[in-house]
Amino acid sequence: MSIVFHEGYFDWQGAVDTDGKFTSADVPWFVFGTDDEEEALAAAVEGTPDEFNDLPRTSIEFAERINENACKILVHYAGANEGAATDQETAESISFDTGGGTQHITQSLSTRGRYPAGEGSTGAPDLAGAIGYDGEQVNGVDIVMPNLSFSLARIVAAREITTAFRLALAALTGKVNSATWKGYAAGEILFLGAAGSGRIDQPIEITYKFAHSPNRADFTVGEITVTEKLGWDYMWVRYEDEVDGDKKAVVRKPAAVYIEQVYEAADFAALGLGR
Repeated sequence: MSIVFHEGYFDWQGAVDTDGKFTSADVPWFVFGTDDEEEALAAAVEGTPDEFNDLPRTSIEFAERINENACKILVHYAGANEGAATDQETAESISFDTGGGTQHITQSLSTRGRYPAGEGSTGAPDLAGAIGYDGEQVNGVDIVMPNLSFSLARIVAAREITTAFRLALAALTGKVNSATWKGYAAGEILFLGAAGSGRIDQPIEITYKFAHSPNRADFTVGEITVTEKLGWDYMWVRYEDEVDGDKKAVVRKPAAVYIEQVYEAADFAALGLGR
């Protein structure tokens, strides 16, 4: 006896989004002509539709046996409608925060004034912008610096969130963009990670978090010219003692500037947010 399928129109269940598009569906089918459950499930792979209202088939489940030659199976459909949730080039939403972050600095942009004490003091020797020198070390100061953080979100079908996809996001966390991305120059964007949750039979929103630090070029630290500093490079200054003959004082001045790469660079294409 050949296996025959009949759709159970009367008790299928489904869900739609606010635009009236299907996000999931469970469609029952009756299978006639076999008393073997595994054979019924295997035949259902070829005997039931691959799609239902533009939703891809995700799994087939044995529901119940009706008699020795008939059973009921349940076909699950889930995912995003074409042009909506599967569009990986478009972020569904964006949020940002330009609140300043705190940074400890030891060097000023410029010294606006030096005001010595009266006679008998060592005066106010030129420290070349070093802040808070106490005779032994340059203590610096905490200031508010520009700090742009933002997040992008997109909706994807649950089937896209595979182990490989999650591992790719984890591998990119803590890395900076190796090439121009979303209008930002290479080295300016730090990926802080992604998060998402939801049912496996419905589309899931993933939120990606980023921070921006601008690149700098041709600026001075004391009397030293720095050619380039990428946004997320770390800059530190080595100071040396110097004798100020006029003031008869030992001062500390910048002797060298170091630009350190502390974050690896990576191609952000794997994020699925386009370029």
